[in-house]
Amino acid sequence: MKRPRIISGSFKGRHLEVMDGNNTRPTMERTRESVFNTLMTAPFAMAESGASQLLQAKVLDVFAGSGAYGFEALSRGAQFITFVENHSQAVKAIQSNIETLNVQGKVLLLNADARTLPQAQNSFDIVFMDPPYGRSLVQKALNELQKNNYVTNETLFVIETDGREEIKELHILDQKTYGKSHITYATLLEH
Repeated sequence: MKRPRIISGSFKGRHLEVMDGNNTRPTMERTRESVFNTLMTAPFAMAESGASQLLQAKVLDVFAGSGAYGFEALSRGAQFITFVENHSQAVKAIQSNIETLNVQGKVLLLNADARTLPQAQNSFDIVFMDPPYGRSLVQKALNELQKNNYVTNETLFVIETDGREEIKELHILDQKTYGKSHITYATLLEH
C-alpha cells in the first residue's frame, strides 16, 4: 500500500506509516488536498477574525486509520489533535507517526471504538470522520460524540463516506464528490 504523505504546512512531504493489509483505506492525497483547500477558503470554515477555523483549532480525527487528516491539520496550524482508533495495527501506525513527527505534546491517541467513547474533557472545533465504507458507522459515532460532549453546535464536521450512507441531525454546508469519496461539510442541527 502506498504510504500517504502530508501535502502542505510544516510537515509537507513527510510520509505516514499505515497498517499492513487492506483494513484501512487512506484518503487519496488529491481528496485530502481539496478538503484542506476548502477548510482554508470556504466562508463556512472561517472564524469571526476572517482566518480559517483550522488555525489554532482543537481537532478530533475519528476512525483515524493512519491519522492522515489529523496530521495534515496539525501541519497546517491546528493547535491540538485527538485521534480515535480501535484497530490495534492502526493505533501502532499512528503512534509511530506521532514519534516520527515529534508531536507528542500536540496529540492524544485514544484507543477506543467511536461507538462507545468515554466522556470528553472538552469539545472540539473540527471533527474529521472517515469510517470504513458501507458499515453505517457515521450516525452511531455522531450520536456518541453528542452524548459524551465532544461536539457543540459550532463544531464543523468533515465526513468522508461512499455517498450511500444517510446522515441525520446535521446541517449540511457543502458536499463534494471525488471519485468514490463523498465529502460532507456540516454542523449539528440546533435543537
